[in-house]
Amino acid sequence: YVGESSGDNLNRAQMLEKKPHWITRLSDINGDGKFDHATKFVDGITLPQGSLFYRGSLYAVCPPSVWKFTDTDGDGKADQRQEILTGFGFSGNACDTHGPFLSPTGRLY
Repeated sequence: YVGESSGDNLNRAQMLEKKPHWITRLSDINGDGKFDHATKFVDGITLPQGSLFYRGSLYAVCPPSVWKFTDTDGDGKADQRQEILTGFGFSGNACDTHGPFLSPTGRLY
């Protein structure tokens, strides 16, 4: 999973209005160890600044929130999105919250 930017230099208000960024899912279809297929897993988000695939879902920090994205029908695209936590401050310049990561105890941080 790769967080991608539209390339626009937006401030907080503009990013919340436009939500121009996305996360791409890369797949190795032929098993040669290199990706040969890309699918836009989720779009319409603020700048993704870290993600972790865990227990069948992708957890991603897209300020001001932490999201859980799940593909329930196997088409490679998230059809469920759940905002888990919100309220983190951000300015639009990537100087804010990042993550998530899995601790040795199995908790997400």
